[in-house]
Amino acid sequence: MERTAYHLYQTLGGAPCLFGYAGSFPDEHTARLIELGAAVLDQQNASVSERGRLGYVMVEAYQNVVRHRARLNPELEFGKARSHFMLHCGTAGQTVGTLNPVATDNAKDLQEVLGFLKGRTAAELKGLFRDGIQRTHEPGRRGAGLGLIEMMRRSGATPTWGRNDCLDGHTLFALAWTAGNDGEQVPGLDRLNSQRNAMADAGAWLSYVGVSNAEVLENLGRMVETETTQPGGGAAGRAALLQAVELLKNGEESPAKIAVLLGDGANGPAMQVGTILPKTAAEKVLARLNLERAKHNDLEVVSEEVAGGVWVLVRHAVKQA
Repeated sequence: MERTAYHLYQTLGGAPCLFGYAGSFPDEHTARLIELGAAVLDQQNASVSERGRLGYVMVEAYQNVVRHRARLNPELEFGKARSHFMLHCGTAGQTVGTLNPVATDNAKDLQEVLGFLKGRTAAELKGLFRDGIQRTHEPGRRGAGLGLIEMMRRSGATPTWGRNDCLDGHTLFALAWTAGNDGEQVPGLDRLNSQRNAMADAGAWLSYVGVSNAEVLENLGRMVETETTQPGGGAAGRAALLQAVELLKNGEESPAKIAVLLGDGANGPAMQVGTILPKTAAEKVLARLNLERAKHNDLEVVSEEVAGGVWVLVRHAVKQA
């Protein structure tokens, strides 16, 4: 799990944010996602319209998972068929990705609608929305089609999609929405699948790599606190996040960029937070960390010289109530 945090940190490169989530998908997270995206875009001096566009796409994509994912037995739902949400903020655009199980027949219908909408102009989408693309089909499909049209119209993005028929009677359906130019050559679906696989292999249900500020930490912490049934979640998980970031400070200066990984590791639930520090700063931080570790048996510290400085990671065991 320790190497996963560093791998995700490296994967981000110079982009502002890469967020991954695979928890229980409560409605409460909707507001947190909007505020998390806004906190990242604020660092880029993004326009009000860009913030609004990202907020809309995130909410609709997240709620599509909440409303439309197939309910399976817990072993599948939190294993092979686990739903996933991704946000990647690039230098001039963003990608929102989702993956969740749907009935195979519904996946075929969804592909048909997406294929029909692909390549449509804004004027065509407006006309289709007005007239009702699915007027000759059953009401359920009409609603799905109109929802996709509205997302394409308001985001200015054409989604890419994929499916994995790895379940009996169900399909893992993936959608990636890229608005603007996220400045990366990695396709959205590839990034989504790579992140999901890395987190699954590490036993993690939440990851974040990007700018570290009070707004980001507040919204990550509130999401963690809500997830009382997930490994390392609840109030103890939130406290572990804030403590780990505090321990990585160089004096009063918080790390500019952090990697966060939360889930069930080899030694039980744990919150991991890492960053790359200049060598001199790393020496001071590690000296303080070693003193703290001597007082608390729930702390572990990993450090390694890497390109750009010293990778320092705090692993905080989370004991849930």
